[in-house]
Amino acid sequence: PPGSGKSFIGIEMVRLLLENTNEKILVITQTNNALDKFLIGCLKFTDKIARFGSQCKAKELSSYVVKHNMSQESKNYLHKLQTMQRDIVTNLIEKNSTPEDIFKEISFHYRLVEEINQLDNYQNTCNKRIFGMTTSLAAHNSSLAKLLRPGIVIIEESSQILEGHIVSSLSKDTSHVIMIGDHHQLRPQTNSFDLQRKFNFNISLYERLIMNNYPNITLDVQMRMRPEFCDLIRETVYTNLKDGACVMNYPNVKGISTNFFFFNHTHPENASETSKENSYEVDLILSFYKKLLSYGNNSNDITILTPYAAQAKDFKSKLNNLKLPNARVAVLDSYQGEESD
Repeated sequence: PPGSGKSFIGIEMVRLLLENTNEKILVITQTNNALDKFLIGCLKFTDKIARFGSQCKAKELSSYVVKHNMSQESKNYLHKLQTMQRDIVTNLIEKNSTPEDIFKEISFHYRLVEEINQLDNYQNTCNKRIFGMTTSLAAHNSSLAKLLRPGIVIIEESSQILEGHIVSSLSKDTSHVIMIGDHHQLRPQTNSFDLQRKFNFNISLYERLIMNNYPNITLDVQMRMRPEFCDLIRETVYTNLKDGACVMNYPNVKGISTNFFFFNHTHPENASETSKENSYEVDLILSFYKKLLSYGNNSNDITILTPYAAQAKDFKSKLNNLKLPNARVAVLDSYQGEESD
């Protein structure tokens, strides 16, 4: 459940596995943010880390991001390959070959180029113990994942990952798979509603195994929320969830009489084809935000959440126009796993 220490336990597992085995470990997550956070946790006990992908935002990992440095041998081979492809395609055009045949030839050479790139990446990282990738990168670079030969695959955010993405990340060298997640939270996203409705594509391998009573462990103490917040989900979803001692002594929010309340209004929202926003809510929340700052609350401790991308954009725009210290503004789905005072 939320705040029960999933990532902490996952990082401890990595430490124990590194200390007690010689296996290489592949860490896979759905998002770049989750991958960065997990690998930063691993830096406490090892520097043998390779982080694949260009979307790393964490300064701590900048020296661990795999930058593609092509060897001279590969450059020479690639030059020959490109010359060969040009000659073959020219020949096919002169013979009035079909577009399908030409496309097939180009695709074949493209795959060869990809494999050269992956071989170079492998040579640059084969002495590492932990390899980090997002699911999309792992699926796209399955040859690289197989070259690295990780015996252990750890999958964070497992409940959000399509089953096909997990299967494509495994190889004949995989002897141990650890999936970490919460099937009561977000499911995998697909672009086809029919695939969800008719074929259950939005049910992850993780959720399917749990629904079929596959052995699993549930953490049952949360250390994130005040008890009154936890009661919202304790009475509905997580019936066995207990509060850790640390959440009993959180200080009150400065300047307001209660830490938890609802505000009801009747002002309608504006909807476009892609999103929605409610200007009244934006102005109300920003007014409340200014009050919180005036009472001595720190802007770095405050997060504004909204279900809608358009409303988040409106918040950010008005925060800039009002020259207010920037609170973090996030859409609910992208904030899963994060926390704020």
